[in-house]
Amino acid sequence: MEMTNGCQVGLSTSEGLDILHTDISRLLREVDGNNTTGKTGWAPHWPFHHRNMRSTLPWTTVAIWVLQGAALFVAYGMVAQDMGRRDSLVVEAFVVLLVAMVSCYLTGWDGKLHQEEMINKVKVALKKLEGCIESCSDLGWQENLYPDLYMPYCPAITAAWTYRDGQLVNLPAALLVRGDVIALRPGQTTPVRCRQLEGDGSLELQPGDTYSPSVPDSQDPPSSPRGVPPLRPCRFLVTQTTFTNNISLCLENCHRRPVSVQDRERHDVHRLVEWRLLPLTLVLVLLVNLLRFFLLRDDVGHWAEMLLALPVYAILPLLPPLFPWLWLGLNTYGTARVLALMQAGKLQQSLPVQWRTVRVLMWAVLTGRTESLPRTANILHTLGSVTALCCVDKRGVLSCPNASPEKVFFLTSLEDDGTRAEDDGMESEVSSETDPKSNDLANNKVNESRENLKIDLETQDVLFKASTELLQGDKNVEDKETHISSKKQTSNTPENVQREPAVDEKAVLQESFSEEEFFECHAEVLDITADPHSSSGLQFDDTRWERHLNSLKPLGLNILLNICNPLAVERSAGFMDHLNCVSKDMGGRAILRYRRCLCQLVHQIGFSDKVLELFKLKTQVAAYRGLGTGLGQDQLARRSSFLRNKLPLPNMVSVVTKDYTTGMLQLLTHGTADIVLDSCTDFWDGIDLCPLTYKDRKKILDFYHRMSLSAYCSAFAYRPMEKPVSRHLGEVFYELPVRETDEPRAADTPVSDTRPEDLLSPVQTLEDSNLSLASHGKGRTIRREQDWFSAQSRQVFIGMVSAQYQAKMDVVHMIEDLDTACIRFVHFSAEDELRSRIFSEKMGLEAGWNCHISLLSSPEDRSRHSSGPDGDRSRHSSGETDVPARRSKLHLLGSHAEERVPILEPSQVTFRDEVSEHLLPESPEHDVLDVARDPGRHLDLPGHDTRFSGNQSSAEVSRQCSQESQNYRYGGEFGLQDNVLIRDDRHDDIISMETDVTSHHSDVFDMTNRAKLPRGIDNIRPHLENVDNVPLLVPLFTDATPQATKEMLKIMQEYGEVVCCVGSSTNIQNTGVFLQADVSVAVEPGYPQLCMRHGAPAVSQCQEKGSSPCALSCVLNTLPCSAVFDKEHNYTSVLLQMIQEARHLVLCIKNCLLFLLGCQLSISLVQLLSAVVLLPPPLSGGHVLWLSCLVVPALSASLVAKEVDKTVMSLAPGKNQNHLPVESLLQFGLHYAGRFVPSLGVCLLCFAFVLHAVCSKVSPAEACHPVFGNRNLTLSWNDYEGESSTGLVLAQECCCFLLVMYFGVTSMSYVHRSHPLWRRLPFTNRVWLVCVLVILMLQVVYFAIAMAISSANHTVQFSLGDVPLSAWLLGLLWVVVLVVCNELVKLHETRLSVRYQKRAKLQFGTKLGMNSPF
Repeated sequence: MEMTNGCQVGLSTSEGLDILHTDISRLLREVDGNNTTGKTGWAPHWPFHHRNMRSTLPWTTVAIWVLQGAALFVAYGMVAQDMGRRDSLVVEAFVVLLVAMVSCYLTGWDGKLHQEEMINKVKVALKKLEGCIESCSDLGWQENLYPDLYMPYCPAITAAWTYRDGQLVNLPAALLVRGDVIALRPGQTTPVRCRQLEGDGSLELQPGDTYSPSVPDSQDPPSSPRGVPPLRPCRFLVTQTTFTNNISLCLENCHRRPVSVQDRERHDVHRLVEWRLLPLTLVLVLLVNLLRFFLLRDDVGHWAEMLLALPVYAILPLLPPLFPWLWLGLNTYGTARVLALMQAGKLQQSLPVQWRTVRVLMWAVLTGRTESLPRTANILHTLGSVTALCCVDKRGVLSCPNASPEKVFFLTSLEDDGTRAEDDGMESEVSSETDPKSNDLANNKVNESRENLKIDLETQDVLFKASTELLQGDKNVEDKETHISSKKQTSNTPENVQREPAVDEKAVLQESFSEEEFFECHAEVLDITADPHSSSGLQFDDTRWERHLNSLKPLGLNILLNICNPLAVERSAGFMDHLNCVSKDMGGRAILRYRRCLCQLVHQIGFSDKVLELFKLKTQVAAYRGLGTGLGQDQLARRSSFLRNKLPLPNMVSVVTKDYTTGMLQLLTHGTADIVLDSCTDFWDGIDLCPLTYKDRKKILDFYHRMSLSAYCSAFAYRPMEKPVSRHLGEVFYELPVRETDEPRAADTPVSDTRPEDLLSPVQTLEDSNLSLASHGKGRTIRREQDWFSAQSRQVFIGMVSAQYQAKMDVVHMIEDLDTACIRFVHFSAEDELRSRIFSEKMGLEAGWNCHISLLSSPEDRSRHSSGPDGDRSRHSSGETDVPARRSKLHLLGSHAEERVPILEPSQVTFRDEVSEHLLPESPEHDVLDVARDPGRHLDLPGHDTRFSGNQSSAEVSRQCSQESQNYRYGGEFGLQDNVLIRDDRHDDIISMETDVTSHHSDVFDMTNRAKLPRGIDNIRPHLENVDNVPLLVPLFTDATPQATKEMLKIMQEYGEVVCCVGSSTNIQNTGVFLQADVSVAVEPGYPQLCMRHGAPAVSQCQEKGSSPCALSCVLNTLPCSAVFDKEHNYTSVLLQMIQEARHLVLCIKNCLLFLLGCQLSISLVQLLSAVVLLPPPLSGGHVLWLSCLVVPALSASLVAKEVDKTVMSLAPGKNQNHLPVESLLQFGLHYAGRFVPSLGVCLLCFAFVLHAVCSKVSPAEACHPVFGNRNLTLSWNDYEGESSTGLVLAQECCCFLLVMYFGVTSMSYVHRSHPLWRRLPFTNRVWLVCVLVILMLQVVYFAIAMAISSANHTVQFSLGDVPLSAWLLGLLWVVVLVVCNELVKLHETRLSVRYQKRAKLQFGTKLGMNSPF
């Protein structure tokens, strides 16, 4: 337990949670106070505001309903005063006002829930926080509930070392509160505002600042190896609760999300009907009735009825009072369906979901008790119309949390047949020729076949053989020379000559230093792929990989004892922190190679889990080589190639272990290949030790440089030790010098610093190594730094392993399904372009031409914000100096290590100020540029050191580079070429050129995005406005920061994209991005482990109760999210199912509303047409309310209950446009005219036939007018409202029944709108079938009741027998014609839909802008 002056350091868990609870409660009280006083701008979000697109009931509609009710009351008063009847008017007025009041209440209640939705979710989080306080009141959280202190860095997880309960724990950043004491590691970005406790306490850091303590003597490059005290974590006091800013952001911006497509379309249609169609209908009805009243006064009704009641009947269906009920019910049902599917997917339950679950969730959604934010971020609307699914986190979300091995590199000698010897007897024979003692040792240990031996003992035998060989000395020289000569003869065979790439003789060695003195070898690269069915999770692509076991076993043992050794974790982590600060001193450009577990590879090779028990870690020594941060302007410019290429900072970690079985000491080294290779003079080829030649080093560095650009490459070396190493040597880190030579160097020697006479023969190398070891006394402990560097200077190169983050297979399948559904998957990567493109290709995304954009606006911004290989989003200090590009030569060759100080010369970069004239192109296009006059006009092109003429434009430079890139061929021995990516500071392009001036046959590796796409978030909008829309079509944005990502999402939404954002639930920086997206889905990432086979269990325990720090952090970070998935859930498949369900429901709701709109327009239109043709009203006020409030809503709602159509995942969604397309309105009008208008004409004809039959029954036939009836009568409507009013009721009931029947028949074509009737019958929707039958029966009951009431009040009786046969035949036979008409209209709709889908899919799959090369 940490104590300071007898007091516990930091807060206790309960104290920290109490402070967090207090601060969040204070924010909630402030928000409640602002809402009460109206300081939050209530008008735009008022549920009855006419500009609130989320509201279903603007105040104007309420006013119209009130006016309609008042008009009916006035009409009732006028008619009753004059005629003493028509009590139905007051009933109709009361029903209209009552339904309007209930609709207003529902709308206001829903609006209140919308306003308080985020507040309620924060209150739920507070309740969970209170539960954690109660459970942690005594002992706090257990230590195993926190992430591991030395957990590998993961950008998707934000945590900080914090003192809680007197212990140092890795606390999620969302739980940091004021008063906490945190320990910031060197180079770490702080997630909170804090003040330094140590020293004078004047240092204050803001969120996003980096703690970068100064490295001692960092401004003075050492001339010899220098011990640097390790930088330690520093204690800081947190001065502000971390999550209060995010809480405020959520509460302030939760209502600013874009309006969904469905809400926008509903609002636009509502405004169109309310402000255009309704006034037009009202004017027409009033005009016709006025003309009828003044011109045909004896043939019409009372003036109040003509000018008040009938206009209300005509416009009432246009704004149905029950529509808010229907909209709320449909959305509640759809949201509950989607949430039920999500729950079933999380629990891996069978589908379809049960109605009981849907019913419970419907009540939760309706009452606002769900945490899915169905009102502020409607998951149903967004997923149903999503056009872009964006992911902002990579590790643990899109990829596996740990990098997995991808390639294994080692050198092997060539045999006579060009392959390795695979027979054990052959290996024994070669080994016997090489070294008799090693053969005896192997014979003593190996007494049976390989299949019967344990792989760990076999590995020790290999290392023992190598140890004995290295320690032999003079007795071994003659045999080794014999072996050399035999291999020389083997290397001269034609087959072996062809395996080597063509290299100019000048690039090898001078004539006096013949190549015959070296072994002939070739590079072997084994590819590895993930295999979930394998016990190790990996498999070699080469089925005969076991023939390389002798080369792989030393590599595996080195990995186990060095990288995967739990005793070496703390020291390695401190070394990486130290290097992080060194990198910050260089402007944060050089990247780091963090520790990565390779246990899967070791297990695949065959090592058991007990190998570590056979060895003891004695000493661990770390060293690095800086880039000369104190260099001058000119010298720093020479490093520009290194910095721009983001190659790893040269470093290595060496461990000395003791073998319990033999007592031997072994030195095992891993690190970057450049610095490790400087320490090596030989390599292990699986059979023997072979000296490293220039070609060998070149092959090694070629592989390393290529892999370092896109993967994480580690090199491994080994040597036996006779003397132990003092532990005090590992207490400091060693900074190795960088040699600077300003004088010109010859261009014809690849190793300019090495003279031929300095290169020792292999025999001399071994002799000197042994003499060096023996000179210090056998068995004495190595205590001096000089002795240590001398002892480790002659190591044996074993091999290299490149690791890469692999995309999850379910993510790959999800992207394929999204592409089929025309949903663009967009990856916002914090890494640079090259690494992002490599990973995007692994996911199956297009990453070639016109397919990626960098969001960094300038090179200066890139240097401050661009991430290293770990996707660091931290904000670095901006104190670096811009350096003009200078002529430089980038060497991929490491110089020979000196005996006493092996790492003096940087093998990765050596520069030349002058280049031989014969290396410059002879083309007149490449004139030499006068650098003194214009030092900034040339490009830094390693390989040719080409200088472009001053009159050559940047476009010509790009064109020349493009022509050279045509020669690119991805191949070679291990798929690599002698080149490296270089960035040009001025043009900000990526140019690929050869890095070896003598290798004229090397191919060019070009990863340049040749399309003229904008670079930087500031240039996206101008490009969209003035050029083309390609930025909206790319699937990859690189160099993405949270601010740039948020701005890009906003741009996408401005251009109609519906965005679903997927991100980490443990990343505190995702809150703003989550709030910007239409809907957000949080995924708990997989936590990276120090050791994948022996690592700690998952840290997120007790997730359901939220009683762990990680679970509570997820609750806080996911406040803006509608869906949250744990890491155990397969979120990709569940999300796809949710999208499919939401699409289906959204299409069903759209069909429902289209059918509803068609029916309501028909009810209004039939009233208008009857007035135009001078008929009495075909529908009474009761009929209008009956149809508008019950029949039509019920029929419409039943359409939603059909089974899920899986073909919806092959449809292209539409954009979220700001207005209704005129083309869509015209198509709707055309289809409406084909489906509904003919039926209205039939209804009016039948209505006229019945009226004529009624008139003929009570009056002479010759006195009955076909339209007006018996015009000799002076009563209202020519006695249709007198004693013969029962006849009018009969005609109206027949018309209403026919209208209901036609609505039911028409709804058949809406059940399966995209399938013709003969392919998919509508009866599969049983809910619709039952609804139609029930409505028809209810209509019959309504018919009977209305006739009975009318007959009881009048003496003249009418019945169904009075309906003429012509009306029966016309009304019933029209059903058949109506079915045919609907199918014809459906076929036309289908053709239009297919045409639209083809056009939409073509636009979705096309990324060709104005700069298309086609």
